[in-house]
Amino acid sequence: MKLRRHIPNIFTCCNLMCGLLAVTVSAMNLALVFLLGAFVFDFLDGFSARKMKAESAVGKDLDSLADLVSFGVAPAVMAFKMLSSFAAGWLSVVASAGMLLLPVFTALRLARFNNDSRQKVNFIGLPASASGLLIASLASESLQSFGMLVAVLVCGFLMLSSIPFFSFKDISKFQSGWTRQRVMLVVILIAIIIYLLTDISFSLCIVCVVLFYVLMNIFYSVKYLFK
Repeated sequence: MKLRRHIPNIFTCCNLMCGLLAVTVSAMNLALVFLLGAFVFDFLDGFSARKMKAESAVGKDLDSLADLVSFGVAPAVMAFKMLSSFAAGWLSVVASAGMLLLPVFTALRLARFNNDSRQKVNFIGLPASASGLLIASLASESLQSFGMLVAVLVCGFLMLSSIPFFSFKDISKFQSGWTRQRVMLVVILIAIIIYLLTDISFSLCIVCVVLFYVLMNIFYSVKYLFK
């Protein structure tokens, strides 16, 4: 086999390694950096597979397994560690146990994605990567028990919903007009500039970017219904 056929899987393995590192480190901000790295590698594996025409069933399954660790297990562990550090109470115990639902929702989301031919270009349901980054960022911000539990349940609902979410797979969307992809890219650049020039935390910037992505897709879905 040619080496180029293995390049997407190498990126996928890097995604998996980042997810495992996020689980093992104790510093929340460092774990979040590893998850952001997993997000980048997750994009690169799909992009390189399409460009090199190296898509395969094995690569697809490997990608889902890596995403389950990086965007399901790792954020849940981060949130569980954060909630467990607070004084024990019935709500804290329930919320901590509720974090275990995130990998379950993520697994269901990925299984549906692997068997849904409609999701070749865009997504149906919130992408697991966006959900994982949001939960991990909220954990880094030390969101309290009730808020974390609600966040996981909402992310689970959105992941398993039929709401369409755009992706960055189609490069042509960046070439003309103010497409949603272009708007999202501008929002990301603004968030980076704000982070560099102000005292706003890295995790809060990620929360704002992901929430903007979620709300923009919901807005377009509602707008489409009333056309």
